[in-house]
Amino acid sequence: MARPLQTSDLIFPELATNFSETLNSLKRSTLSITNRLRSITEDSHFVRKIADAYELPLVANERCGSWYIPPERKNGSAYFKSTDGHNGQWSFSLRRLNAQVLDIIGRESGCIVVDSTRRGKSMPDSLSKTVPIWCAVFNRLLFPDISEAHKLHTSPKCVSSSEHSQIENKLDEFTRQLKDLRLDIEVLRTKVGKPMRPIWVTRDSNIPVEPLRFTDFHPVILCTASRRVAGGEISEGGYIQGAGDDSEGWAQGLTAQLFWQHRAELFNTTEEDLPSLISYLLESKQIERCSAQVVLIEPTYWLFVGMLANLAELSLTNSDLVITCGDLSQVPAVIQKHPSHVHLQCRDRKLGSRDLRKELHKIMRVHYLHTMKRLIVCCPTGKDLSVGVALAILCQHAKDFGKFERNQKLDINKALIKQRLSWIMTSYPSASPARATLQSVNDFLLTSDWAAPVSTQVPKAIAVPDVQCTLRGPFSSLSGEWRFNREITNFHHEGFAGLVSGTASFGARSCPTNDLLPEFLYIENGVFKTTTSLEMNATRRWIWRLSETKSSSETPGHERTIVQIYFVKADGESEDYLYNELEFKGKSGKALVAYAEHPCGDDFYKSTYTMFLTGEGVRVVERFEIVHEVKGPSKDYISKTLYSRINANERFGIL
Repeated sequence: MARPLQTSDLIFPELATNFSETLNSLKRSTLSITNRLRSITEDSHFVRKIADAYELPLVANERCGSWYIPPERKNGSAYFKSTDGHNGQWSFSLRRLNAQVLDIIGRESGCIVVDSTRRGKSMPDSLSKTVPIWCAVFNRLLFPDISEAHKLHTSPKCVSSSEHSQIENKLDEFTRQLKDLRLDIEVLRTKVGKPMRPIWVTRDSNIPVEPLRFTDFHPVILCTASRRVAGGEISEGGYIQGAGDDSEGWAQGLTAQLFWQHRAELFNTTEEDLPSLISYLLESKQIERCSAQVVLIEPTYWLFVGMLANLAELSLTNSDLVITCGDLSQVPAVIQKHPSHVHLQCRDRKLGSRDLRKELHKIMRVHYLHTMKRLIVCCPTGKDLSVGVALAILCQHAKDFGKFERNQKLDINKALIKQRLSWIMTSYPSASPARATLQSVNDFLLTSDWAAPVSTQVPKAIAVPDVQCTLRGPFSSLSGEWRFNREITNFHHEGFAGLVSGTASFGARSCPTNDLLPEFLYIENGVFKTTTSLEMNATRRWIWRLSETKSSSETPGHERTIVQIYFVKADGESEDYLYNELEFKGKSGKALVAYAEHPCGDDFYKSTYTMFLTGEGVRVVERFEIVHEVKGPSKDYISKTLYSRINANERFGIL
């Protein structure tokens, strides 16, 4: 029986062993960097054509989409994962909310999301399923009364009716998970305006001659940049479908932005010399550094995240604390010497994420900051370790509206962690915390004893002894400038709740009442930001006076030194009537505390004044707190004000 025909029978025997190598060589040459860049250029012409036809802004689904959009035409970035659309693995990402896309859609009445995929599929799963899921879930959250907007829209060319039904069955659960993040729905609804609907565009689509107008919804055009290749790339004359996909495997460090900046130079260089040119461009340009401005994590007004490399360019004058992560050698020398610097020593990549778990205890220093104006967290990329640290701080010290609370008492659980992470990802869409980083943060928050009550006293070295204190020294030390932050919780009128921040001064009166005892004219100026987003200037004046009273029949031989607080008349200087009379008492390891009550018509004020002291011999007020609880027929609120000396943190070594 004759043996079967072999490849060696068709080719000269001495060439038979090289046949497979020849095919591989042909494939490699077809998939060259030059062919990829030329394919990307061809696809970008189609993308711009679609943008012109629909008159809508282009949004790149990173990282692939940016290759097909010239930087001057790019209006934003999105992060829709194809894996969230894989069959049987459908998901709505709570880490990647892509809220920044909502801003673009509402502002521009729609957008075009650009992505591509490699040979074998007509469009990527990110466009065929992930974005449609995202549209349906946000529509359900933002427009609960518009039932038509709750439908899932998928492309029948890519999604079967069975898969469509299975995805639709999961939308209620995805919406519930999104609700649990407690986003500001009214703000988002106002931004978007009306529901969203996906529309798919490929090379086979009919392109409108005139721009279309959509009245009932905002169109989200899902544009697949590449044309579909049915066979192998070898038969396509050098064209590569989805050439920009998985650039880590072929670009040798070249980025989309670098490509568009140096396109002519790259095309005029031979394939053999391209690696050297790319290396040179990367070293000389460093174009993908973040802006020197750090990113504010909203809704806070005090937490910022950024890159280590940009720290040297930032002014830290108003920073209460700077936390750096990574190798100490990467931290600029000027930052290492800064009195408010804390460093978390972490190695590169996954090892650094593991190191973070044992380094996070250092952020306990935040517990000793009684006010917070600016806290900066930086790491080498600005997107990983620093995001993990920011997440831990948010869970420990951020109230629901982003207000800083040094002694936060929250039930730390996974739902809260997800909610705080959504703040970061909404404010900083390009953040990319590694799974190992988030795991370290979860372990720290859920298993450590960090949440044990933190003493409200200053460190033991400056605690107040259990003795009868004279008030003259502490009271006199109030003289000067203070920062204050006031939180008003209103149970009766929500519009009169919010935050007041500004400066206050204790200065001399032009006509003092008594030259022998200290007396101050208290003046504060601040800005009141209500929970309804209104802002107004706030100012007030009081007279603070130290006074000595004679002994009474109940306490013979006992002289009392008290503080009296008076209202000020309309001239801003003269004494009106008495508001509070305070007798401060000291307790071991605590501070000086006084309580007061004040009836005002039908309303009743109950107040607590606390002075925290430092120093040896004559005690000095380092910081103080005033709490007013007010109840009446038309009043029911709590006002809590924290005062700190300007630059007091540095002076007393708390940082």
